[in-house]
Amino acid sequence: MKYQVLVPTHHKTLEQCSELLDYLHIKSDCLICNQCDEKSINNIENLKVVNCDNIGVSNNRNNLLDYAEGDFCICIDDDCPLVDNYEEIIENAFRKFPDAEFILFNGIVTHENNRLVHNKKTKRVKKFKDVGYAGGPGLVFKKEAIKKYNLRYNTKVGYPNKVQLGEDSLFIKKIVESKAIFVRSSEVLFTIKDDVDNSIYFKGVTEDFVISRGCIMKIVHPHMFWILKYRNALKMRHWRNNKFSLKKLTSLLKEGSKLANEVI
Repeated sequence: MKYQVLVPTHHKTLEQCSELLDYLHIKSDCLICNQCDEKSINNIENLKVVNCDNIGVSNNRNNLLDYAEGDFCICIDDDCPLVDNYEEIIENAFRKFPDAEFILFNGIVTHENNRLVHNKKTKRVKKFKDVGYAGGPGLVFKKEAIKKYNLRYNTKVGYPNKVQLGEDSLFIKKIVESKAIFVRSSEVLFTIKDDVDNSIYFKGVTEDFVISRGCIMKIVHPHMFWILKYRNALKMRHWRNNKFSLKKLTSLLKEGSKLANEVI
């Protein structure tokens, strides 16, 4: 059973990519797709670094799918260290669910008082709402399943597109809709170290950010959107130094919903 950790990053030197192995607590094989100004492939012991000159979050996640070689692939971000016994946790999970093709593990958000990403029980995923809270880190899949279900990240979504976020949500939605054998695990596999405010992709509650949320909400909750837009506007009203009124937030979410048909 060959494990390979998949890490997207950008504009790093080969030395900085190598240093990520220690920071992320990676003990198994690792693939790093590094978006920069060149195209090259470098192999250093158990690390493969693929430098890519395309841009965009979704493009880089597709790069990882294209170059992945492990029997079991472990998705994390470059700010998400794995727990020390991650291989054991994954092995135990697939022993419990031997037919599983995808398992989405739990995580800890350190900048939010070490809260868990979710407090839900381990179960077979039947509907998107079972995993709708999640992002990309912590998803482990059998490589053969990606080809089997023809899964790709939507390149019309995610930075630097107009819809700047939500590529992970749409990818997970595709997994659910494919009827793959998908399991949600309560076991913690990783921690999120960096505050979202330090991300180059997150610039606060801007118009583009709210519009992007509206678009993704419309896609993943098409029938509940008109209720959810008010709930989300209320949440964002006092979130991360938001300057928009409740009315403006609701209007921007509605504006974003009109982009849904353009990206699916």
